[in-house]
Amino acid sequence: MDEPIPEAELYDAVIDDATLARWVEDLSAFARVDRVMEKGGATRHAGQSTDVRGSVDRLRVGEIRALQAWYRHEGSSWCDTVLAVPGGWRMVRSRLAPDLQ
Repeated sequence: MDEPIPEAELYDAVIDDATLARWVEDLSAFARVDRVMEKGGATRHAGQSTDVRGSVDRLRVGEIRALQAWYRHEGSSWCDTVLAVPGGWRMVRSRLAPDLQ
């Protein structure tokens, strides 16, 4: 019998601008960012890079609608999605299964 697929850890919250800024600093200092994908519209991707700071700056001024940061931290792979919502930023974080790394 095949081994069960481990469930991903999931975090979903609305954060404020100060927490978003700390997230950028933490990723820069403690993680290895593999890629950042920007969402430019309902069906359009705006671009891809490894520049979290630049993507967050574009998100703050409305040039993009959302971003996804794919990164590694303490031996695990993670994907964080950030988008603007009333009163702050919605962040959805999930730890990826080993075969998705």
